[in-house]
Amino acid sequence: MNIRHLAVAPFLLTSAAYAQQYPNKPIRIIVPFVPGGATDILARLVGARFHAAWGHPVLVENRAGAGGNIGAELVAKAPPGGYTLLMNSASATVNVTLYPKIAYDLRRDLAPITMVASAPLVMVTHPSMPVRTVARAIASKPYMNEIVMRKVKGLYFFAKLCSFLSFWSGDGDRKAC
Repeated sequence: MNIRHLAVAPFLLTSAAYAQQYPNKPIRIIVPFVPGGATDILARLVGARFHAAWGHPVLVENRAGAGGNIGAELVAKAPPGGYTLLMNSASATVNVTLYPKIAYDLRRDLAPITMVASAPLVMVTHPSMPVRTVARAIASKPYMNEIVMRKVKGLYFFAKLCSFLSFWSGDGDRKAC
């Protein structure tokens, strides 16, 4: 062992000791949607894995409302330290274009950790409808009115629909984002 190894050894021990200290209290995973949905289920599965790995409680809290903005704001304003996490969907990126005033800055106030899952969004219709492409669906005002007026339960679905429509062209080719 040479002098360089001895000089680095205290820093390694300090960082290892610091890493072992986290977590030293319960962790909260905020889900900005109602209980029982895909995001909630994923948060509970991840929370169970964290608990098994760290031995500390992991609390999943649902803070629904405003298309996910209420829960995201709670996490953005939480004290730093990694004890309040957000399990969100792609709606967070869509919301910055849909809501003129959001009480947090997505890029400044939240730091991404990882993508937990991905799920395709699929648009379907009854076989009797004359709609076979997204372009035809957009051009068919009665069809779009039916989707928006009868199927939408809040802005969150509309955000998903807008996101879906922005990714696909009328001929079925995926556009670059």
